Amino acid sequence: MVVIIKTLADIKHIKNQLSKINNIKAFNAQKFCGVVKLKSSPIDIQNKLRDEWN
Repeated sequence: MVVIIKTLADIKHIKNQLSKINNIKAFNAQKFCGVVKLKSSPIDIQNKLRDEWN
C-alpha cells in the first residue's frame, strides 16, 4: 500500500494516514514455503519451459 503525504499536511492528517496502514492484514508467505515438491532440478524445469537451450 502506498500512502502519499504532501509537504503541507498537518500532523492530524499524517497520523490519520498512518493509522490506515496499521489496520491492513499482511499476507502470510510463510504458509506457502516449501509447498511445491519438485521431481527435477529447477534449472532443468526452466530449460524445458524456455525451450531455447537445446
